[in-house]
Amino acid sequence: MRIEFLIFLVVCLFVLLKFRGNIRLHIILNLIMYGFYIYLWWMMYQPYTNSHHGDKGLGFAFVTIATIPFYLLINLFNIFIFREKKDSNQLIIFYTHVTGLLLCLTHLIAFLYMIY
Repeated sequence: MRIEFLIFLVVCLFVLLKFRGNIRLHIILNLIMYGFYIYLWWMMYQPYTNSHHGDKGLGFAFVTIATIPFYLLINLFNIFIFREKKDSNQLIIFYTHVTGLLLCLTHLIAFLYMIY
């Protein structure tokens, strides 16, 4: 795994802390995070070209194992922050991260089913 990706995840967590009331930021961050998983699944089912058959699967596994804890942490942390639901903006952010948590768990279950 590349260090740039870990730095990206840490920066995302700090940005969420800094701008925690900005709805667009939370929605865009979740779209980027889970869009990346869609990209991984798409790459997984492309035909093999000039590589070993297990290369794509191994890369998929490494990236999934490395990102799942961070994605769970980001979503659970924000669910904990916005659980009070004081106004409609916080309610939207809360449900955005609940949806993100469900998508993350769905990806994890599909990944575990795939390797089993």
